[in-house]
Amino acid sequence: MANVQKLQQDVDVVAEIQLHLEAHKRRIATEIRQYPMPIPGCDAQYNFLLEERASVNQELKQLETLSKRALNALELTQSVCDFINTSEHIQPEKSRELLALVPM
Repeated sequence: MANVQKLQQDVDVVAEIQLHLEAHKRRIATEIRQYPMPIPGCDAQYNFLLEERASVNQELKQLETLSKRALNALELTQSVCDFINTSEHIQPEKSRELLALVPM
């Protein structure tokens, strides 16, 4: 029973990470939509926003993959911790908050 509870806690943390990344993705999309026109091809800030959006999308895909690939609760826990620690889009304070939710 403890394994089932641990697994559910991991799934809840994954959902929390997904919500965080989706919110970040929406903020980036809003910035892109509101960017003043015309946009020159060499506009560094606009290009950065496009790269940031692609990077967030990649992390969302990685998160989905790790959720599906984990074979057991321990493996999912380790994968979630690794993801949180290596994410480019989770700030240190949010990382600490998420890691505190991961069952050990």
